[in-house]
Amino acid sequence: RWGLTGFMIIASALVSGCASYVVASPDGSRLYWTKVVSNFPSANNSWIYAGPTGAAATQTLSLPATEIGSGALAADGSTGYYTAATTLHRIRTSDLQETGTKTLTFTSKTAAMGKDGFLYLVGGNQVSRVDVPAMTTETTKTSASVTTVISRQAVLTPDGRYLLYSGQNIAGAFQLNRVETSSLAAGTGALVEQTLTPDPTGGDITIVILSPDGKTAYLGRTDVIQKVDVESMQVVATYTATTRGDPKASAAISPDGSRVNFIQNSTPGILTVLDTATMTSLAALALTVPGAGTWFSLNPLGTSLLVGGETGPL
Repeated sequence: RWGLTGFMIIASALVSGCASYVVASPDGSRLYWTKVVSNFPSANNSWIYAGPTGAAATQTLSLPATEIGSGALAADGSTGYYTAATTLHRIRTSDLQETGTKTLTFTSKTAAMGKDGFLYLVGGNQVSRVDVPAMTTETTKTSASVTTVISRQAVLTPDGRYLLYSGQNIAGAFQLNRVETSSLAAGTGALVEQTLTPDPTGGDITIVILSPDGKTAYLGRTDVIQKVDVESMQVVATYTATTRGDPKASAAISPDGSRVNFIQNSTPGILTVLDTATMTSLAALALTVPGAGTWFSLNPLGTSLLVGGETGPL
C-alpha cells in the first residue's frame, strides 16, 4: 500500500525487490497504488497510480529518483503525503499534483496519519511528528531500542495513544515497538516506548495491522501470523502457515475484526483467512490471477476483495 492509513485497514510489504501499496478513497470508488523500486538508486522507476476501483490507472505520478519510503492519506482523502529520502512530499489526490515539500531531519521509512493533525514518521532509530497540512514544524526523538525499521507501514490505535511499527535492535533481534504519541510533544523528555521481542524463529515482522478497536495487533512474519495484546505487548496466539510462503505480502482485517486476511508471498499466491478469535484458518485459496498479487483492497463492508500488484488490479 502507499503506506496510507485510514479507511481500509490494509497493509502491504516489500515483495521481490519492489514495494506495492494500495489505499481506497473514502467512498471506495477509487484506488491509489504504487510501484516503488527498492534497488536504489534508480531513475523514474517508482510511481503512484490512481484509477477507478477494479480498473486500470487513469493518473500517474512519477516519484523522485531517490530512496522512497512510505506515506499517508489525510482523513478526508483530499491530500496524500509520501517521503523520498529526507524530503516529505504533499500531493493533491484529485489529480496527483504536488503541492508542497518539507525537508526532514532523517530518512523516513514508514508513516501513519493521526487524528490529532500530525503525520507520524519513522526511520532508523528516529521517530517524529509533523504538523499537516502546513508542514511547518517537526518534533523528532530517538528510540532507545529499535535501530532499523522493517515495515513500510506504521499503525496508530484509534484513540491516537500508541504508534506501532516493526524493526530490529542493534543486536539484530526482530521487534515490535509501541510508542506513546504524547511523548513526541516538545519538552516532554525522552520517547516513551515499549518493545516486544517475539520468538526469533518466526522471522522478520513485515506486516503490522490493528484490530478496529486497536486492542490487538497482528504481525505478518516468515511463515507465522501472531496475535499481540497491545496493552501488555505480549503474544497471545500464533498461526503457523501450512504452506510455506511468507504470509506477509499483504493483509486486511474485516470491519468487525472477526477475520484477518493475508496473502502469502508464494507461487501461486495464497490468500489465507483466519478466525481472529481462534487463530485458525477458515480458508486458504490459491490466487489464480494474471500476475503477482502483492496487495488487496477489502471493500468497506468486508464482503469482497480485490487483488492487485505493481500493474494495478488483477
